[in-house]
Amino acid sequence: MNEQNIIDAVEDLKKVKDESIESYNKLAIAKSLYKQAMRRAQANFKKVNKGGYNDYIAKKAANASSAKYATYEDIFDCVYNYLAEEGFTFDHNVINEDGFCFLETECYHDAGYSKYSTYPLIPLKDINLTLMQQMGSGITYAKKYNLAALSAMSRDGLGDDDAQSLVAKKPSLISSTHLQQLKKVLTELPPHVESKILESYKIATLKDLELVNFSKVYNKLQKNLEVQNETN
Repeated sequence: MNEQNIIDAVEDLKKVKDESIESYNKLAIAKSLYKQAMRRAQANFKKVNKGGYNDYIAKKAANASSAKYATYEDIFDCVYNYLAEEGFTFDHNVINEDGFCFLETECYHDAGYSKYSTYPLIPLKDINLTLMQQMGSGITYAKKYNLAALSAMSRDGLGDDDAQSLVAKKPSLISSTHLQQLKKVLTELPPHVESKILESYKIATLKDLELVNFSKVYNKLQKNLEVQNETN
């Protein structure tokens, strides 16, 4: 490498360094402007209105007021206008990664800086027609908490509440047919295998196993049986 090539290489390195410093400084400024704008917006937030009502909780609770909760719309109405005035925009997207669904919410500021919040939904392998309503409730539920997290608002009024189809209703359990399928495989496996299942899912009997977990448990038992047969 001649002298001119060395000089050119040094100049290129200086250029890359200067560009990196400039990019870092721009990001630092954008981040600072984001935080300043967020603080101004937060100063205007009012107490969240609790427009939702959970009948299930109302029947169980001694105080009926505890059944009230803040819906996604309540939180949106509380923060959106103040955030928009300060240059913030929100986008919600459902994404999947390694077989799991998430709701990702981006909070973007006009200065060029974004923050993200993600909330887990139903694993892809467990989604079927009977769970699509739960999926919809889950998305609304996730939007609510992502928006609350990104706006850094007070948790006052944010009870664990609104996805009644997710929380209030008891989860579906396996049927007698499912139980028979599990029992059939378990008869060929050591007794401790069933005990491990009960312990893992914190249930007293296999009848208490939730339907969404059936495929996972059954497939695992089948694999254990295959390994056992190969060993023998």
